[in-house]
Amino acid sequence: MALKDLAIWNKKSGDVGEIDRFFDDFFSDFGRFSSSLFSGERFRSFSPKIDISDSESSVDINAELPGMDEKDVQVSLKEDILTIKGEKKNSNEKKEKDYYRVERSFGSFERSIRIPKEINADKIKASFKNGVLSISLPKSEKAKEKIRQIEVKAS
Repeated sequence: MALKDLAIWNKKSGDVGEIDRFFDDFFSDFGRFSSSLFSGERFRSFSPKIDISDSESSVDINAELPGMDEKDVQVSLKEDILTIKGEKKNSNEKKEKDYYRVERSFGSFERSIRIPKEINADKIKASFKNGVLSISLPKSEKAKEKIRQIEVKAS
């Protein structure tokens, strides 16, 4: 079969069904992405960027939550799973002489992070400033004792 035989525009002019199938196949190839892209679902939820650092005394987590306030965020710890939940709501209304515009956006998220069990749960602190959630999870004395330095030798 030659390449020109595969091109839909070389088919007989009465075969419009081939063109329909071509477009159906093209958009179905997007799979899950196409339905979220064309229906607007990608604007309904988001996943914040999270940085996790581990030091001798604590595990520190920073989550970027632009456009949110501390009242929009919940932090919980269940066993060794730290969960950050939030909901973002925004409404922008503008009235001018010639037009009226209202834009609304909203989204919710939930991120769960497995943390070491050697955390002192009673001393966890969370703060929110300029769209960044900072969580400090102090390590227990038991966890601090487990840290040992290992000598690295050249071979």
